[in-house]
Formats: sequence, structure tokens, C-alpha cells
Amino acid sequence: MDNLNDLRPNDTVTSTADPTREVSVNATENVRRPSSPYQRQASSLAHSAKPVLSNWDVHFYSEVFHAIRAMTEIPEGEPLRLDEETAERAIDVLGFLKEQVKIDPPRLINQDGDALALTWVKNGLKSYLTVADDEIDLMHVSLKDMFRCEEVLSEKNEIPFDKILARLSAQVKSESLDDEY
Repeated sequence: MDNLNDLRPNDTVTSTADPTREVSVNATENVRRPSSPYQRQASSLAHSAKPVLSNWDVHFYSEVFHAIRAMTEIPEGEPLRLDEETAERAIDVLGFLKEQVKIDPPRLINQDGDALALTWVKNGLKSYLTVADDEIDLMHVSLKDMFRCEEVLSEKNEIPFDKILARLSAQVKSESLDDEY
């Protein structure tokens, strides 16, 4: 099977980590396919994408997706409950990062249910990509001197994939880019 979007319930696939092991697709599992305008915009930014994630990274991204979804299931009134709209935006951003960008899976910080921060540490710089229902911003903090730089990427109900890509200093997963480096 060349494309994971072709998977159907009860199909079996061969594990890339252990070719002697077959894995069944859970019939009750919902597989998200690009359906929102954000996901379609994200997939149009990169072409000829090919997977470059390790099995560990794929697993970790999956865990992050599940954690975001679990935050929406926390009872109303609890401080860490994440509203559906913020969760969907965060999942769309995370899906773009996983499928189109060469970047490690992020860690999550729930900001009292009002927003969700995706975080990374690289080269002495901690980055916080914060997704709220009406705003996306990015803050970099130097771990050496705690100098901070913050930028609002979007104050509208849009996801600025091109700005996210540029500000995180990440590379698009593309055969043409891989061939040049």
C-alpha cells in the first residue's frame, strides 16, 4: 500500500520497523483526511512530499494528536478543557508540521484552556507556537539570556502556514529540496 489515505478498516500493513510483523487497521478508528480549508492550504504549500520522520517521531506526533483531542473531552468548567475550535486549529497546524515540514514533534503546554502552545528547543532557543481560537503567535526565548522575541502571525481566523514555516526556520519536505542539499 503506497498511500496511507488508501487504508480501509481491517486492512493489514507491514511494519517498517519489523517487516515480519503485520499490523491491522482498527475498524473503529477515525482517520482524518484533509477536509478543512486549512489542511488543503497546507498541502498546497509543499509538493512532492515524502516522509522523513522516524518511527519514533510518527509515534510521538500521534500521541500529541491524541493529547489535543483528549483535552476537548475534559468536562466543562475545568481549567485545562480546550474548546473544539482551538483544538481543530491546533490539529491543523500540527498536521501541517507533521506532513509538510522537517521539524521534530512538539511538546504541548495547555494555557488554562484558552490556548495551546506547541514548543520546541533547538540551538539554545525555545520556541512557543501558540494557537488560540482567534490568534496564532510565535515566541522565541533564548535559554542563555532569556531574551524574548514575540510576533503575532495571525489575528484572523486563518492559519498562516507560510509564516509558520518561515519563522520556525524549518524546511519543506520535498524531493526537490532534498536533492539540493
